[in-house]
Amino acid sequence: MKNLTIREGVIAGIDEAGAGTLETEPFLDCQGGYAVPGLWECHGHLMELGAVSPEVRSMILTNQNLPSDSDWDHHVQDQLTAFLKRGVTHIRDVGGPLDSLETLVQSMRNGQYTGPDIRYAGPMLEKPPLHWASKNRRYPGFTVPIETRQDVDTMLDSLACHGASLVKTFNKFDQDMLAYLLERAVEHHLPVTLDPGCALYHWIPMEYAIEIGIRCFEHAQAALPSVLKTEWRSEIEPYRFSPPESEENRALFRKIMTHSDDVIDRERLRDLCQLMVDRDVCICPTLFTLQPMRTRFTDAPLNAGEALRRKINETFCDLMHTIIDTMASAGVKILVGHDSSFARGVALETGFLSEWGIKPAEIIKGATLYPAQWIGADDLYGTIEVNKIADLVILDENPLDNIANIETVRAVYHQGKWID
Repeated sequence: MKNLTIREGVIAGIDEAGAGTLETEPFLDCQGGYAVPGLWECHGHLMELGAVSPEVRSMILTNQNLPSDSDWDHHVQDQLTAFLKRGVTHIRDVGGPLDSLETLVQSMRNGQYTGPDIRYAGPMLEKPPLHWASKNRRYPGFTVPIETRQDVDTMLDSLACHGASLVKTFNKFDQDMLAYLLERAVEHHLPVTLDPGCALYHWIPMEYAIEIGIRCFEHAQAALPSVLKTEWRSEIEPYRFSPPESEENRALFRKIMTHSDDVIDRERLRDLCQLMVDRDVCICPTLFTLQPMRTRFTDAPLNAGEALRRKINETFCDLMHTIIDTMASAGVKILVGHDSSFARGVALETGFLSEWGIKPAEIIKGATLYPAQWIGADDLYGTIEVNKIADLVILDENPLDNIANIETVRAVYHQGKWID
């Protein structure tokens, strides 16, 4: 049993119970509890909380089953508080309008709201036509086209000036242009994460991205094209740069998904895992996003079309399971993120990772230490050590026994302050 002494927001001492001068310090009795570092949501999207348009705000409130004339500030604070109540003290936002996110974070710094520390990427960057162009109608600046070096320079300068902590690249990028973006991002001290978008037809092969400096990938499917057997890679190559929604690409995807026992080259997968370990590369699988594929057609009539769709879903999930299980076994750093703004998302994602065989200790690191290391903040966060910021979650039950115990939150300290 230990006493933690916190002074001016920093862990000042870790002593045996009974030591120290507790009678002179504010004291919170957490006897019998278990302390873990503050949790990170590693793949969030909080753009709705930074919405400024009255029409968009009204729509968001309605979608939340709230009266459209509800107090907006109360709504935002409720959403942020929900994260803190679950021990989420950090959010890595990987896609949203830069102005909205900057405004939200600035409002928190000014004391208007209390919530997790938000590290944001701003817009998703890719070569046009933009995959998420429709989002720009409701959230202008959600995704931004990058075609030239001037585009790269302008965008990275803007990100650096407006408080971004990382860069998010999405789906389509010329290889030379991505290499240039990485060079400029290093100059701005901005780490870059790559989201491959569609399941198979990736413009940037994972192994090439690692070679030029990418150190994080979003979604389990990022690895799939790189670990396919040679015959499947050869069949995909002519279609890699065509729209994934084309009928040819859909047909080829269906064909591959009906050969579940003959898709992945295990040696190629092991080599990729070793490369990731050697280069200290993370992956954020977002297993939360696969849940509809597991359950959507459970009760549907089993006609030929539904049977095929169910087979494709099951095969795809099985392939993702194989990839993530192999990566975890090889020592690849797995980040915990669920790809939404749902406050309970971190807890649910830890459960999904556990179901796929990831050990509780690794899951906890993926929600604490590993994201802090990737963002370059592990000198302050990610572990419970003297001279680190007091971001702590006190649990009633041991999460190493059962990762579901991550939800038994008794107390939360954020930036050295007890969240009541």
